[in-house]
Amino acid sequence: MLYIDQPNLQISYNQVLNCTIHTWKGYFLEEEYRRAMSHCLDLVSKTGARNLILNIQAAKYEYWVEDSWTADMWFPELMQTDLQKFAVVVNESQLPSSNYYFYPFINDGLLVIRYFAWIEEAQDWISRKGL
Repeated sequence: MLYIDQPNLQISYNQVLNCTIHTWKGYFLEEEYRRAMSHCLDLVSKTGARNLILNIQAAKYEYWVEDSWTADMWFPELMQTDLQKFAVVVNESQLPSSNYYFYPFINDGLLVIRYFAWIEEAQDWISRKGL
């Protein structure tokens, strides 16, 4: 199900993977970023998605890593969802040294965040049972 389809942004839901897929392409402004990230959470809530893929391989940005809004506003809202797996697809040069991050949910669940260099790897991980 395609939720948003714009030249620099696509947000969709894959029912087979029970996954919201959020793909950035090109440059984006801070306001666009915040609005799109909020739309992504809306779709997660609407569909009951248990998985999220954020594909920022083709995104062009300079400031978003420093944006406290993501940490202070968006991430706490993300933690209120029923997500279990969160795959972030980045350029290979941007892969962090540690590939797994675990965040305890307020409801005693667990969100696993993992970074990938290829969307296919992220989809494969999402499709497998377990962490």
